[in-house]
Amino acid sequence: FKDRGAIERSDVLGPMARLFNPVDNDANLIDQSQVVNKVVVVGKTLKNFEIQLEDGGLGVDDATVTSDKFVIERTIGGTTTMLVPEVDYTLEYESTSNIVLVTPTAGVWINATYTVNVTNSAAGIRDRAGNNLQPNEASGATKFVIQLTDTATSSWQNPNNKYDVNG
Repeated sequence: FKDRGAIERSDVLGPMARLFNPVDNDANLIDQSQVVNKVVVVGKTLKNFEIQLEDGGLGVDDATVTSDKFVIERTIGGTTTMLVPEVDYTLEYESTSNIVLVTPTAGVWINATYTVNVTNSAAGIRDRAGNNLQPNEASGATKFVIQLTDTATSSWQNPNNKYDVNG
């Protein structure tokens, strides 16, 4: 008797996603936010966002990593726009490193707040054992917020209105 399915039965956790570029809560303090999964980058130009997919079991099911699993919104001055793949950005998946590369078609990301939502349902990204991508938010969502700006918001400022010091 040979048990050839033991690994699959022991793989009960789905893959995880983390920001690879920009790095969340990095040692170099490029991220000005202490909030997990929210990165604030001040005075730097980014040519791409990178999301690392990690799985401690059988590995990420590469066939499930497609552009329709990512929804990217851009907020500028309180106005939120859903970005369109192949129009506003391109998405590439490097299966050997499990890195998703999101590159703006304009060449660089403009100053704004970007919310990257990653589908983690049964129709979303999975590992080879069929486990869904793990959420990184208490709401059950998998998302990242990246804010690019030229000026840092002080802790006492209202983040929605930099002139309102009452929060």
